[in-house]
Amino acid sequence: MLSLFPVIDDIIYFLVIFCCLFAELHVQFAQFDKDGDGRVTRAEFIAVMKSLGHTLDADEVNSLLTAADTDSQ
Repeated sequence: MLSLFPVIDDIIYFLVIFCCLFAELHVQFAQFDKDGDGRVTRAEFIAVMKSLGHTLDADEVNSLLTAADTDSQ
């Protein structure tokens, strides 16, 4: 079926994909943010990484958290 408004169809498609990706990101973030405060603490991060079978040393944890912390809090 041809649409009379292909640009609108593209925008709707983009919004659906964006919402699905955002929902998935929210679910994944919640796996790290165990107390639900909207932040991932060092302890929460280490606990999740250990549960996934990754043992990180202090330098690796610092490096990953520094790279991910965009507001330095």
